[in-house]
Amino acid sequence: MIRFLGIALLFAASCFFGFYKANLLTLRQKKLLEICFFIETAADRIRLSHEMGQIVEECGKKAGIYKEGLIFSIAPENLENGDITLATSFLNGLGMGDTQAELKRCETYLELFKKEYIKAEAKTKEKAALYRKLGVFLGMLISIVLI
Repeated sequence: MIRFLGIALLFAASCFFGFYKANLLTLRQKKLLEICFFIETAADRIRLSHEMGQIVEECGKKAGIYKEGLIFSIAPENLENGDITLATSFLNGLGMGDTQAELKRCETYLELFKKEYIKAEAKTKEKAALYRKLGVFLGMLISIVLI
């Protein structure tokens, strides 16, 4: 009886790991979409001459963007190192130029983040199902070997 309970726990752990890895891909995709939405919103508010600190405080929470003293930062959860570097380079010069320069900067980074989002979406479609299936099949393999 304890043996079957152990096998069931190993199967569940294997399935959980596969679904967890698939969920990480989905969360990265969602976070990149939220960053794109923040950049679009920031561009709209820059056109209306809002202060950058106010824009970040009002619109940046969902994307994980916040103001730390005089510096804008991003929470690194669910992002890869390349995404964090790109976001940091966007945030470092934010609010330093005139309206036209800021709008051009937002357009440029919006295109870069959209490309990253498209890559993340393709990676999610390609690998998420694989991770789920791999977790289930690995759990079944462990179960069969232990029985």
